[in-house]
Amino acid sequence: MPDPTPPDFSTYDVAPAPAKAPAFVPPTPVVLPPETEAEAAAEAADALHHRGAAIVGYTIFLIPLLVAPKSRFARFHANQALLVFITAVIAVVALVIGSEILGLVLAHLPGMMGVFVTLVNCTWTVAQLGLFLGLIALAITGIVNAANLEKKPLPVIGHFILIKEELPTP
Repeated sequence: MPDPTPPDFSTYDVAPAPAKAPAFVPPTPVVLPPETEAEAAAEAADALHHRGAAIVGYTIFLIPLLVAPKSRFARFHANQALLVFITAVIAVVALVIGSEILGLVLAHLPGMMGVFVTLVNCTWTVAQLGLFLGLIALAITGIVNAANLEKKPLPVIGHFILIKEELPTP
């Protein structure tokens, strides 16, 4: 038969009440020194003035360097466009060499391998299309960044610097 007496809870430790969460504190605005504010305003004006050159630079990366050689915004996007161009050249060379090697290998397979050859050719074509679309996506991303006056590096390749933003001082 169960014990009818209630258990004695007075010997247990009681956890303290949880601390009350602090009330919402709005963030304080960051006040920049006058020099930094002036630099930020000059950089925004530079970006706004050379936006068109930066956008067109994704078709021919030399245009921003010729139109606005001293603009940090134009030089940044010229660097990004140069990276897209170099990636495209490397991709085309790799695809041509890969196509030649693939053609040589597939030419020496027996005639009974027709389905395999077709599968490999289709896969190679899809890979080429994917690479082409990736390069187009990189260029469009750069164009959108330039149009939005942003200096964000492109995914995967954008962290390389071939054209410096700062001109060397004589």
